[in-house]
Amino acid sequence: MATTAALFGALFAVLIVLELVDAILTSVLDGAAAEAGTRAPRSPAFMMLILIGWLGSTVGLIFHEVAHAAAQAAFGGRPSIVLLKNGGFARSSPWLPFAPVRVIHVLGQNLGLGVIGLAPALLTAAGIGAIVLWASPLSIETLAAAGRAIAATADRAAALDVVEHVWGLVADGSWWMWPLIGVVLLLVAPCMTPSSVDYAAASPALLGYGLAAVAVSGGGAIGALAAAGAALALALALQRLGALPTAIGTALGGIVLSAPVLWLATWLISRRIGYSPPLLIQSGLAVTAMALAFAAAAQALYVAIALVLALFGRPRILWRALRALPGHLLDLVRPFSTCADCGVHYRGHCDGCGRTPAGPPPPKPTAPPPKPRGLVGLLEKTRGERAG
Repeated sequence: MATTAALFGALFAVLIVLELVDAILTSVLDGAAAEAGTRAPRSPAFMMLILIGWLGSTVGLIFHEVAHAAAQAAFGGRPSIVLLKNGGFARSSPWLPFAPVRVIHVLGQNLGLGVIGLAPALLTAAGIGAIVLWASPLSIETLAAAGRAIAATADRAAALDVVEHVWGLVADGSWWMWPLIGVVLLLVAPCMTPSSVDYAAASPALLGYGLAAVAVSGGGAIGALAAAGAALALALALQRLGALPTAIGTALGGIVLSAPVLWLATWLISRRIGYSPPLLIQSGLAVTAMALAFAAAAQALYVAIALVLALFGRPRILWRALRALPGHLLDLVRPFSTCADCGVHYRGHCDGCGRTPAGPPPPKPTAPPPKPRGLVGLLEKTRGERAG
């Protein structure tokens, strides 16, 4: 249980680093966009930085929403994507208007919220990992063995040695592997991390995954199922009484759904490949953490290149980025609102209709219609005098 909890902690630590790096990149791109509105001379480095921002706001945004939509489809939903001025969102609906299909949709989407929310980062890490496996001596078998070795050892130094060995195989890859990874990051890096809205929606399921994994890896699968049943009964009773806050109900729902499904999935897979359920869970966590860590390292290098371009393009971009960084860091934990009319999330005011958390915006004063001129105006004036 302690090993599983530590691996989950390492996974979330990597996600935090990824978010911090992304906040720095977003601040630099915001500074470049602000500088683009001035009349200062545009150097090649500055134009390259503008190109990075444009690709991130177009190709990267589409990739981000497609990743969410693909994960929604994998969990039984019919996805659709909406693109807006301030971003976009992916939503899902049942494939058919029949009760069994609707039940599958509700259960699948709630169960998969954790994967759906992290889908952009997971898909980017998978894409970079596929390039590395293709162009380097690292193989799937070696990676799985490394995951098993990290999961089986309680020695931190031994785990670091395994990671160092994997990194050595990656470093021995062909020279053209790095330009390919650079192209992937150029297209999707500004939008590869989940937003705070994604994390807010995915957190109950992620909590359920973690508690279920710790219970299963500790041999307490039956206890986890019993606890899930008790939590479900408690949630239903409190909901009947109207005494259950929405956040607690959502968290209990994530735990109730995740614990039995994760136990059943690991039990079936372990019977097929010969791993024990705890080793299977821990190996998967170790491999996922290593893949996301490599993606975070690649994005950190990408951010470093963006900072160099900003320095040689227009040094004022760095000052603008430094001023914007606290706001982007605050966005990682700052709450957001949902527009009742547009159905999108916003902070401050909705870009679609101007709504604020206090309510809809006041109606704009309408200007009086222009008075007709010429012959039409003369006829209107004559008609008014006759009516009087």
